[in-house]
Amino acid sequence: MPWKDVSPMDQKMQFVSLAATGRFSVSQLCEDFDISRRRA
Repeated sequence: MPWKDVSPMDQKMQFVSLAATGRFSVSQLCEDFDISRRRA
């Protein structure tokens, strides 16, 4: 089974839509999407 090719914009849209549901924390989404959180 080949890997599904996902564009960066599609990944951003998926991240934002999942964050908007309120079911997931930003920390959890960052971990799931392999994104390092920016430290302030």
